[in-house]
Amino acid sequence: MLKKYYIGTFVFWKTKEQLIPIININRNSCKIARRICATFLLLASFTSGELLAETYSWNDGRKTHTLQMLPSMEVEFTRSGVDILSKSGAIQKPATSTSSPDQGSNPVKAQSAPQSQSTSTAPSKTSPVFRDSAGRLRALPGGVLVIFHSHLTAQDVISFWYNRGININDVTALTSIKGLYKVQTPAGMSSLYLSNTLAEYPEVKFTSPNWWKESVKK
Repeated sequence: MLKKYYIGTFVFWKTKEQLIPIININRNSCKIARRICATFLLLASFTSGELLAETYSWNDGRKTHTLQMLPSMEVEFTRSGVDILSKSGAIQKPATSTSSPDQGSNPVKAQSAPQSQSTSTAPSKTSPVFRDSAGRLRALPGGVLVIFHSHLTAQDVISFWYNRGININDVTALTSIKGLYKVQTPAGMSSLYLSNTLAEYPEVKFTSPNWWKESVKK
């Protein structure tokens, strides 16, 4: 014979061998279920940025690098500095930051590309945020850095830009390294796409978006 016992929001039927729990679907249990669901949704909102990260690649002409885009974050570049924005509305100012070509396999030493000397207020620029294989945050303020093979002449380089549909007025020769140029692009994904496209041409020795990189204090 079964006997019925109430414990909290649950009903237990007792047999000789064991208690058999059965969920009591009443108003109180529904409230508890809704609270549990709300808690899980809140936790998911904090972790979804990492869990839903998309994988992108960057080809520098010699090596392919893997990056994880963090959809819950973006970077805003302004004349006053760099802000890391969360889609929840929080703002984090990096303690230190750099805007430079990559290092390591990259033959270009860390440096900042020449900036406009205009004193007018520049509009803000935004970029997705990536995490590289070293765990460091990266973003795309705009621009692509290109190094050509040394046997190319100045006329060869001009022809290269023309044949690729790149306006020569958007190209700046950087004197720090022979054959180094910066192609101006808007902030964001366009610089990554252009860099990957240019890496496919045999005239190009090295190419990279003009990365902003989070500086890690040693």
